[in-house]
Amino acid sequence: MEIKWNKHVVVLYDENKDEQVATALKAHIEREYDPCDVILVKSSSYTVSSIYKYKRLVNKFKARHLRKALSHSSKQAYKRDVKRIQELLRTNGYSDVESKRKIISVYRIVNIIRRFEPLVILCTTPEALKLTLIGRTVLGQDFRAVGVITEFFLDPAFVRAGADGYLVENPDVKKHLMNSGVPEEKILVVGYPTLLQDVKKDVEIKRAALGLTSDLPLVVVNGGEYDTYTLKKDIIKLMGKKNDYYLMIITKDKKLRKFYMNLPEFSAGVLINEDLTSDILDVTDILVTVPSTGVIFQAFVRGIAVIVSEGVLELEKNVRDYLVKRALVIPTRTPDETLFGVYEILDEPLRKNEFKYRGEVYVRLSVKDIKNITPRLSENGVLKISNKTIEGV
Repeated sequence: MEIKWNKHVVVLYDENKDEQVATALKAHIEREYDPCDVILVKSSSYTVSSIYKYKRLVNKFKARHLRKALSHSSKQAYKRDVKRIQELLRTNGYSDVESKRKIISVYRIVNIIRRFEPLVILCTTPEALKLTLIGRTVLGQDFRAVGVITEFFLDPAFVRAGADGYLVENPDVKKHLMNSGVPEEKILVVGYPTLLQDVKKDVEIKRAALGLTSDLPLVVVNGGEYDTYTLKKDIIKLMGKKNDYYLMIITKDKKLRKFYMNLPEFSAGVLINEDLTSDILDVTDILVTVPSTGVIFQAFVRGIAVIVSEGVLELEKNVRDYLVKRALVIPTRTPDETLFGVYEILDEPLRKNEFKYRGEVYVRLSVKDIKNITPRLSENGVLKISNKTIEGV
């Protein structure tokens, strides 16, 4: 009896921000590719977890005490990547291979490659793509390494010699990749991979479960990886004026939770939660957030009006600019502007409907883009997308 093994596609993703993206990619690819199995590998499995956690703790400390230093180091890293890309362009470096660096994470990648023998590895972070290319060089194999850029703006760290292709969120990212020397035929716009659900179901039940007993709107403040340290003053301002809305603070930090609860402004109507769950988003009316692509896209899915604070990292600043230029969000720089933005949406229903409409249109276009992946894996391992063959993928 002949046994035919399914082909493997491996997705390397950041478990702290890309889990929904990875799940959506798996569902879509396995539905469209036949036969094909998609293996999801989270970041703690292909990186050294202690180093990963250490970097997050350092960034959190800097966000709390050394915000200008964190912003400066991010800007310098951004400049180094731009300079590296310019050097690649000057030397025609896209035919080069990554060096065989002896680091633990590379050997973890090598073990993943040996175990699954993938035809394609999709990487949702620049670090995953870099390690994959090094691992491929170490093994001398010819599988395809593809970057999946789900941010609204291009992180130049994604531009790597040897990458076989890119799946990107929007045409602007494609344009920036092309300006960085990546051939157009290696780039496909696929939107933000997501699994749409009927989020309008059981809204009243979800509100009651959160303790929202009246019809007042819910304003949610999300600090992302900074645990609202960058939004403390905004939250205090919002707590002092919360007669017209419920306020929910999203933070995992125990010290911050204690800090908010000890403030005189903290009273009935202010809630604190560790995670911004889908159930919370389903009942949110206004989201105040740091520039986080995934969270903001999920808000667009639900028709939530979004207020975006200034970014600390260079990529966050670019994401914010992208959204502001397209009038998809309300930008804020001060606590007073944040409060004004909340009341602008509360007091002007037409304004709220404008943002709801624009966000929903953006989501519809994104969902349409994902259909660009109507894939086939041919016998020679070439990935075909929308009847186009990406050279070398």
